[in-house]
Amino acid sequence: SRATSSSNTSLDTSGRADSASLQVLAATHPAFVRAVREAVPGMRFTPAIVQGRKVRQRLAQRVDFRLAAPAAVPPVVVLAEHTRTTPVP
Repeated sequence: SRATSSSNTSLDTSGRADSASLQVLAATHPAFVRAVREAVPGMRFTPAIVQGRKVRQRLAQRVDFRLAAPAAVPPVVVLAEHTRTTPVP
């Protein structure tokens, strides 16, 4: 299964995203809005250069999420030990 989000943000002259400017424009589920808001501040980009100087820039970004089925969990086998020495009436 797939999901997407699209956002835009400003990047400073060091290539870091300005969290205050982050706008999530669309997402197929609210959980992906949260994921983008958590991930973007940690991303680093190559700064834009105009006439030899690093400049702020606006970044439009689409994120594609691929959802994998949960891994199958093997059944738990519980071995019981018979400890009763006399029959149950």
